[in-house]
Amino acid sequence: MTGDTKPYIQPYIKPDSHRGELSFGLPLAALRFLFPKLWPEVEQE
Repeated sequence: MTGDTKPYIQPYIKPDSHRGELSFGLPLAALRFLFPKLWPEVEQE
């Protein structure tokens, strides 16, 4: 594909090995957007 400038983004769901269990990982900074009432004292930017 020529002209494609989108960076490759690592998937958030991936196993440790080809036989491992799937694990779901999110950056900790994303949790304040997904669960805003969980930490109400966190300042919104």
